[in-house]
Amino acid sequence: MRTAETSLWRTRVRGSLLLAACADALGSAFEGRRGLSPEQVAAAVDRPQSPLRWTDDTAQMLVLAAHLAEHGGLVASDALAAAFADEWSAEPWRGYGPGAAQLLSQIATGVPWRVAGRSLFDGAGSLGNGAAMRVAPVGLITGWGLDAVASAAVASALVTHVHPEGIDGAVAQALAVALAARTPRRQRPSAEELIGAIASRTATAAFTAELEAIPALLDGPAGAISDRFRCDATALGAVPAAITVFLRYPDDPAAAVKEAIGLGGDTDTIAAMAAAMCGAHCGDSAVPASWAAQLEQPERVRAAADRLATLESRRYLGEADA
Repeated sequence: MRTAETSLWRTRVRGSLLLAACADALGSAFEGRRGLSPEQVAAAVDRPQSPLRWTDDTAQMLVLAAHLAEHGGLVASDALAAAFADEWSAEPWRGYGPGAAQLLSQIATGVPWRVAGRSLFDGAGSLGNGAAMRVAPVGLITGWGLDAVASAAVASALVTHVHPEGIDGAVAQALAVALAARTPRRQRPSAEELIGAIASRTATAAFTAELEAIPALLDGPAGAISDRFRCDATALGAVPAAITVFLRYPDDPAAAVKEAIGLGGDTDTIAAMAAAMCGAHCGDSAVPASWAAQLEQPERVRAAADRLATLESRRYLGEADA
């Protein structure tokens, strides 16, 4: 990749990771709540308190970004599972859900990730949005076709999520970020093309049905989104909602974050996923100054983004287990 192209791509990658981290932190204060007033949300988003402290969503996203940079864009499953567990062990207070804490604690004590992932929910595995919330870096590697992005998203998900809906959440989010990043800045992303590209690469009928519901929600009131989607900690309830918000406000991260939080439920994750798409499309110049000034550990986020931005993988070579 030429120098000018690398610089332009770096702005996209930085924008995606920085906005995701900011939105994660902004949304965390409202997690689990419903019936939020627009004024209440706007006050918190427009005048953020110091510091903007991100949750497990960003912590795990940064782990994945660093892993991809270290391994040339490949997913080395054993090493990635260990890195996720190490991050949890170092800072378990970042808001991990009970299922994630149980799984990561098992991996940390030596249980193989293939066994740990199937220990949840009577062997069915998690259908939560944990694999999706961290997957943005997979969509931000240059040189991959969309099939390769989807394959890498599956590999990154499998170390913790074996339920098909949990995996589909990661595939959908990674593809949405990739497509947002590849859409010219002054061009509005095509909802039809984005949804079609994602739906053709997800595996479950349930996910396809939720994706196909998005176009009818793009011009209506925000309340229609939370009426249609659960906006909870499941992949099926959160990822389509985040994609809908992005398609409504692709060029306005602040508006997207306010709307995502206003949906209620898993506010930090839905806001972070929508913001990752906005940042991939708009670049880091779209990060509000008041957010950037308050963000916790911004240098770590930028460093992860810059390493990822210079990683060029011409094709996905598959899994590279350590």
